[in-house]
Amino acid sequence: MAYSHQWKLQKQLDRCDYEGTVADFARVAWPLKHLGVHLFGGGGAGRPELSGDRILFNGLARCKHPRRDLGEVVPTGNAFGLQGRACSMARGATPTVWHKEKDRTQVTSRTCSGSCAGTDFVLCRAAPTGTEADDEGWYGQSVGTGFKPYDIAVTACLLIAKRRLGRQIKVSSDGTELQWQDARWICERFLGYGQYVKIGVAGGQVRA
Repeated sequence: MAYSHQWKLQKQLDRCDYEGTVADFARVAWPLKHLGVHLFGGGGAGRPELSGDRILFNGLARCKHPRRDLGEVVPTGNAFGLQGRACSMARGATPTVWHKEKDRTQVTSRTCSGSCAGTDFVLCRAAPTGTEADDEGWYGQSVGTGFKPYDIAVTACLLIAKRRLGRQIKVSSDGTELQWQDARWICERFLGYGQYVKIGVAGGQVRA
């Protein structure tokens, strides 16, 4: 299964809380770009959507990075940062080390194989038409980022959503706590929160 993040929402989110989520994410968009995380719209083209009803973004499909046949990309347990970029946990550039086995490649930092776009990240204020709730009334969503650079934006947005929406959202992840530290650092530095927002990560951490 591809590296992904998951979340569950109530059917209709509080408008004020949701608009706060959108506003805070807009505030970190420039710092993300400065770090090398460029956000685009659906399919990796056009402009990202930040409205009162939906947040939608992806990485850039035609990023012009070198094309590599990496297959399914999986981060190591201590992977973090961006290829060739320093982020929260490194003073110098973060190199990417590949270890490929058949159709699967383990990496030590976020990278792409010739396209920075993955699955569109979509966070809606209301449950999309046609979706069904689980037995407890929650509407589940997920995004497979392939540990590409926009993964930092996805984790930042989910931290912001958890902080703003509280019990209206449950967040979990295939990533380890270390792989969320870049997003936590960005939120802490530019929004004043992030380090103590609880989400469910790999390794038996508390799910929130």
